[in-house]
Amino acid sequence: MDEEICVNNDAWNKAFSFLGPFALGHIIALISGDFDHWVDTHLITKKWSLDSLKICRAKGRNAAEIDKLFVPNGTEVERHLPIPLRPPPANVIGLNICR
Repeated sequence: MDEEICVNNDAWNKAFSFLGPFALGHIIALISGDFDHWVDTHLITKKWSLDSLKICRAKGRNAAEIDKLFVPNGTEVERHLPIPLRPPPANVIGLNICR
C-alpha cells in the first residue's frame, strides 16, 4: 500500500538549512518534482548575503572576474565568477567587503 506523507515547507527549510544553493539545486531538486518545486520556492524566498568579494583580472584573459571565498564545512573554496551584466536579484542583501 502506497501512503503519501505530507511535510510542510517549514519542516523542509529546517531539515536542509545546512545546504547551500548549489546542493539544493543540483542534488535535492533531482529527487522528485515535489522537491524541485520546494527548491525553486526556497531559493526565491531566502535572503543571500554576498559577504566579501574580490574583483581582479581573469587568469589568461584580458577581462575581470569576481573571486568569492566560500567556507563550506570548514574548508575554504575559492570560486572564480564572471562579472554579471545585470544588477543582483532583490534577495541578495549583504556585501561586507569589496576589494
